[in-house]
Amino acid sequence: MKVHLTISFVLAMMIVACVSVPALSADWVIGTLDGAPITNQVSLALDSSGRPHISYRNSSSNTLCYAMFDGVSWISETVDSAGGQPPSIALDAADRPHISYNDSVSDELKYAYFDGANWVVQVVEHTGMSYTFLSLALDSAGRPHIAYRVHGDLKYAFWDGSAWSIQTVVDGGIEQPSLALDSAGRPCITYYDINTYNVEYIAWDGSSWTSQTVANAGFFGGKASLVLDSSDSPCVSYHNNALGALMYATRISGSHWIVQLVDASDGTRADHSLCLDSAGRPHVSYEASGTGDAKYAHFDGSAWVVSELESISVGGSLALDAADRPRIAYNDYENDDLKYAAWDGASWNIQILFDGSEVGENSSLVLDPAGGRHISYFDRTKNAVKYAHFDGAEWTLHEVTHPESASHRHDTCIALDSAGRPRIAYMSREADDVMLAQWDGSAWDVQTVYSGQSVYFLSMAKGPSDWPHICFMDRDSLTYVTWDGSAWTNFLVDTVDRCYCSPSIAVNSSGRPSIAYHDRIHGDLKYAAHDGTGWTVQVVNSAGDGGHHPSLALDSAGRPCISHVGEISGEFQYTFWAGSAWESRVLDTIGSETGSSMLVLDSGDRPHIIYNGTDQSRYATWDGSIWKIEDLVGFGDYWSFGATSLALDSAGMPHVSYQAYGYLLNYAYMPALNTIQWRSIFYNNSSWDGHDPAAGPSDDLAIASDKTALLPGQTATFANYTGYSRGINGVMVDINGPMGTLTTADFEFRVGNDNGPGGWATAPAPTSITVRPGEGTGGSDRVTLIWTDNAIEKQWLQVTVKPTPNTGLAADDVFYFGNAIGETGNSPSDAKVTPADQIGVRNNPHTIVVNPAGIDDAYDFNRDRKVGPTDQIICRNNGTSSMTALQLITVP
Repeated sequence: MKVHLTISFVLAMMIVACVSVPALSADWVIGTLDGAPITNQVSLALDSSGRPHISYRNSSSNTLCYAMFDGVSWISETVDSAGGQPPSIALDAADRPHISYNDSVSDELKYAYFDGANWVVQVVEHTGMSYTFLSLALDSAGRPHIAYRVHGDLKYAFWDGSAWSIQTVVDGGIEQPSLALDSAGRPCITYYDINTYNVEYIAWDGSSWTSQTVANAGFFGGKASLVLDSSDSPCVSYHNNALGALMYATRISGSHWIVQLVDASDGTRADHSLCLDSAGRPHVSYEASGTGDAKYAHFDGSAWVVSELESISVGGSLALDAADRPRIAYNDYENDDLKYAAWDGASWNIQILFDGSEVGENSSLVLDPAGGRHISYFDRTKNAVKYAHFDGAEWTLHEVTHPESASHRHDTCIALDSAGRPRIAYMSREADDVMLAQWDGSAWDVQTVYSGQSVYFLSMAKGPSDWPHICFMDRDSLTYVTWDGSAWTNFLVDTVDRCYCSPSIAVNSSGRPSIAYHDRIHGDLKYAAHDGTGWTVQVVNSAGDGGHHPSLALDSAGRPCISHVGEISGEFQYTFWAGSAWESRVLDTIGSETGSSMLVLDSGDRPHIIYNGTDQSRYATWDGSIWKIEDLVGFGDYWSFGATSLALDSAGMPHVSYQAYGYLLNYAYMPALNTIQWRSIFYNNSSWDGHDPAAGPSDDLAIASDKTALLPGQTATFANYTGYSRGINGVMVDINGPMGTLTTADFEFRVGNDNGPGGWATAPAPTSITVRPGEGTGGSDRVTLIWTDNAIEKQWLQVTVKPTPNTGLAADDVFYFGNAIGETGNSPSDAKVTPADQIGVRNNPHTIVVNPAGIDDAYDFNRDRKVGPTDQIICRNNGTSSMTALQLITVP
């Protein structure tokens, strides 16, 4: 499919943040390549008439929305345009909605309620950190109570009638709080303790909080939902990861809990929601992540009865109507729909409230030498790995895997072979295989690279050979796979506890791989390098504060550089091998829950990093003296695990692919700052420009077509200097892009005649600097510099165009032109003016009438289109020796 994107690009202005940051001269250009808006993060309540009220976040607009069914149709409206995740809704006695949510724009905990005419929004708390797992309940007076997680703490806020009262209930290490109020209006909360893997229950007794353990839920388990029965006894559904099961626990007395198995048939239970019916029997809606089914279970008095709504991946919110019939609002992640399901006593009636598309997960970006853009990404809607390619004119979208094939995880990595054809590595969910799809010019060839047990976190790099190098986690094994010339071979690099963040691989110029990764057992950031015979492992950062979300790059000398986040400190760091030891720089403090990053080094080994900050996507660069860190305003947010990919073009400008709010595949790039398109010398005040000493269009006719600028690193030849009798009196520089008014302050001029231009004298200033917009190479602006005749002669002129707001350049542009009056270029080894040059003049006569000399005639020293006695005299009068001749310099 070809997408003709006349993308309505958003020019997102950069906001300077954090470290000392000069403003950039270019803005990011942002466009959407694939995907459509969807809604997500839903919460449901039923009013006294049994009609549903739903709060949800609209991913496209990043707004908090509210929808209700009025008996005929669904009515929706925006509650708050600033964020709105994750919402929690409750209805008061008048059936008016109350919603708690996180303002993701400013990271404020907010509370909104409808007063009968308008929505009233209050800020409950502002810490500058994200508020997650919000749970709202209203007391008998309709006053709100909220349990939530912020910076790992369990906190509780309630409205006392005049102000918000906020308490920290548990310091650190908590997940998934769920709140209920007892008959006296006192808060009771369940939560998951990430340190003990226990589901805990804590309640306010009127003077203090008392806590007890419900059950052990295993590592990464514990998502709980709490309700109180008519006797104020807690009832909890939770996820036991160790058993891969949905569990239900009730407290029968004191601290004694009875635990039941609800469902263990389809793997772990992801999202679930618990309600009690009028008889006190539990009902649970949930997602069986093993199959991706939407399920509903209820206890009929003697056993759990389990039924399936749809064979899709969902997450939602459950409520029971007055007849104890279940109603479920949920996200259909397979089709990107917001749905509402109602049980009529015999079957489920399912409505689609809003539909959409979910694409762009875990994109991977690479640029080809011609500037073409290649992106691999996951389309959750079609359950497909996809590929987007920009050929310089338009984007083309390919579906790499067929929708009916086995489902895939959303890890994708892309590389190009030597012919510029894409290779995409990804993982099969059902078979736990690492797959490689290769474009052969007409179709995708897919092969299995590795068959594992539980494959996660893929990273791929291309070395000097044409085959990719791949690393990933297979259960607790960091595994490396490569092609040995006839088959795929795999190697165990290290045994570590399954980490939460991807390993990152790079390959040096010798084709040897190295990997940065997080050892969760010890909390270490590690670096493994292959020396040709085996793997050598180093601990880069230890003391339990190792590197979450590492991204690895190798500099031009093959030395490793890593961006990463401290697991405990939440410090975003840049660490590099200095030759004998590792050195680190703290760039930002962002919290350990964020920080997904990608690091790329430019041609000067300067790092460029894009990462998730505390509340904003950020871009960090090292300019050689300071770090520049910018908030990427206009990008929105992207998911924290490998959701973004960064590449640099030939000008060192960043290009980014990422999943934006609304489940969109977005592509952003920063256009190159102004660049020099061409540099030329011309014969000002000569016959070729009508003997006009002023700058003007006629000067273009006097350009020395056989001369080019001497650039840094080059050695001079006759192509870099003229024999013009008036010396260097005219130079042109073509600059693309908008410029300010140029003055001599935007340039630097030096003159000299040796290989050390740093010690040259300051040159005479030009008498004029003139800009002719659009009249340079490729429509660039032509800048003409004029000097008085013979003010600069018989030496070299160094011109430096500075990176100023007027020039718009990113760095100094340095070039040289020389002059040796009377020199004909007769010797490639020197520029001496000798009798041999005079003989050349005598042997190559020209007259205007019969055969005028061309602009590139080496013997026409005064550029009058004639070669004769005058030119012989010029040559004789400007003779030089090896000591006085223009030197064929080599410039640094």
